[in-house]
Amino acid sequence: MARFLTFRLSVMLYHVVEVSEFLSLILRVYFLLSQLGQIGPWGRDQFMFYVFWFQVVFCLQGSLISPYFWNFSTEVRTGNLDFRLLRPRGALFDVLTAVTRPGALAMLPVYVGLLGYYLYVLKV
Repeated sequence: MARFLTFRLSVMLYHVVEVSEFLSLILRVYFLLSQLGQIGPWGRDQFMFYVFWFQVVFCLQGSLISPYFWNFSTEVRTGNLDFRLLRPRGALFDVLTAVTRPGALAMLPVYVGLLGYYLYVLKV
């Protein structure tokens, strides 16, 4: 029971961290833009579009690709990488997506939605 609750708490805390990171990003950008008005030639909408474009790319990279880098040396040392590469399905996809961060993937629709909103506002 304790192990199960610990796992549940860990998953909930991952989601809390992702949401708090999103809220702190929004607050930092709004504070920055309230003090400056614009950053170089970029106004509020252009800068927010850039911020959410970066967040979408960072979210995809941080949830699908980079968590595996932490396990790459262990996979090489134990020989598990060889078994992954010899599987009949797409080896590269399996190697790059063996470990994922579901909390970041859960925030992806929020980032994509806000990116689409600022794309619509800019009428690009």
